[in-house]
Amino acid sequence: MAEIHVADVGTVFEVTIKEGVEIVDVSGCTSMKIGFVKPSLEELVKTAEFTTDGTDGKIQILFDSDDLDEEGKWKWQAQVIWASGTWHTTEGSFRVKPNILAFPV
Repeated sequence: MAEIHVADVGTVFEVTIKEGVEIVDVSGCTSMKIGFVKPSLEELVKTAEFTTDGTDGKIQILFDSDDLDEEGKWKWQAQVIWASGTWHTTEGSFRVKPNILAFPV
């Protein structure tokens, strides 16, 4: 994953859905989301889309202008829903780094 900084816009966050070590074909999902817990424990849930066609298990979201508003350790977990049920991935984490200055807009 590329380095992520506070206030980055357009950063793609990609997850590969797996069952153990096996990639799961998610092309038949009816809903996909990735949830984040910020360092302040505030929650952010984003609707995901397929990175390709879903057969490779890859889903992604795009961070918007107000999403990456806290530096520190963020946790994430994905949720996929099929007609037959709802499943969650194991959790992961990443670090959002501070910027050295506030750039003018």
